[in-house]
Amino acid sequence: MGKSESFWVVLGSSAGGLEALNEFLNSFKKVTDTYFVIAQHLDPRHPTILKDLLSRTQICRLSS
Repeated sequence: MGKSESFWVVLGSSAGGLEALNEFLNSFKKVTDTYFVIAQHLDPRHPTILKDLLSRTQICRLSS
């Protein structure tokens, strides 16, 4: 049996980077054994909607 490798992709963006994150994630047809860590810089007085917006992507399951 071959050894399975996992990959980590770490992304960061400002609040204005949501469209770019969506485009990047949607550019993958299928992803296996890959973990995405996404950090978003926000004003602490505003709640994040990152999970809701990125849940529209088709490549991965999201958790926060």
